[in-house]
Amino acid sequence: MVTPPRMTSIPSPREVVVVVVVVVVMVVVVVVVFFNYYYYYYYYYYFYYYYYYYYYYYYYYYYYFYYYYYYNYYYYYHCYHYYYYEYYDYYYYDYYFYYYYYYYYYYYYYYYDYYHYYYYYYDYYDYYHYYYYYYYYYDYYHYYYYYCYYYYYYYYYYYCYNYTTTTTRRKEKKG
Repeated sequence: MVTPPRMTSIPSPREVVVVVVVVVVMVVVVVVVFFNYYYYYYYYYYFYYYYYYYYYYYYYYYYYFYYYYYYNYYYYYHCYHYYYYEYYDYYYYDYYFYYYYYYYYYYYYYYYDYYHYYYYYYDYYDYYHYYYYYYYYYDYYHYYYYYCYYYYYYYYYYYCYNYTTTTTRRKEKKG
């Protein structure tokens, strides 16, 4: 079984390219599996692909915000549940999969669980069970996608605002 890549360090430009390619491949999987949602998911993945690429582009060129962006990078992957925690591994796959469904599945479903679905022969859930969860939590995922996206941009704006509006106090002339 091929495991998803772990990104526990600051991404380089080459890693950015790899991530973008993977997202594009997932678009193909969506078209094949959920043909009825072709137009919706094609648009969604195009938007997600753009956001994902832009995020790393920004992260790379604003490298001097290292501490803030390392925190945001942590939250970003925590929100996507991108195997940031080492102990959530395939050794604890059954437990992890339940945990993933009920807490973190709402967001990274758009990439990570399509990765799971692509290898569904190895998964704990079979096709029909997965399909049931897809319909049951559809609105839940959709809401939290925008929540996490807004959360990221809120901090992005807040930090850049503080950075660009920093001024020095002028010394008053005596007399």
